[in-house]
Amino acid sequence: MHKSEPLPINKQVALYYKTPVEAIEASLSQLSEQISWLIAEGWVEEKITTYIRLFDTDEDTFRRLIDAIDAGKFGAVFVFSVDRLFSDVELGIFINACQSNNVEVLTPVERYNLSDDAELRKLRDHHDAYTNYIKYREHLKVMCECWEMLKEQTNTCIPAETA
Repeated sequence: MHKSEPLPINKQVALYYKTPVEAIEASLSQLSEQISWLIAEGWVEEKITTYIRLFDTDEDTFRRLIDAIDAGKFGAVFVFSVDRLFSDVELGIFINACQSNNVEVLTPVERYNLSDDAELRKLRDHHDAYTNYIKYREHLKVMCECWEMLKEQTNTCIPAETA
């Protein structure tokens, strides 16, 4: 963390955890590591509220988190990485709730005060970069699959010097 102000350990913290679908069991150990990180930073276990989102379509978890932020329950929301947050629409709702209630967003290496324009821009940039990377990976996967199908259909291969 790069901020000089102390973490809001006297307030509740929401641990938002979006489970990778392909590794639900393995990811539960990562959840306990994140709880351990918060405890090491000074929170007591009773002040950590966990929100586990199994699928993107799980809007109940998102809504419960937003309702709790709007109720003033938290001083911070911890997420392992901002790319684990929400879709663009949900991100806007989340940012508005955090700004309205003076809630910080924490990761193991970053701390975002979303009322500060520069920090808000940084969070959005990090989120967008990851989203674009995921779209690129999906596009690349489709292109590779198409390439493999084309090779099978033509039973040919491009010579190495032109690849």
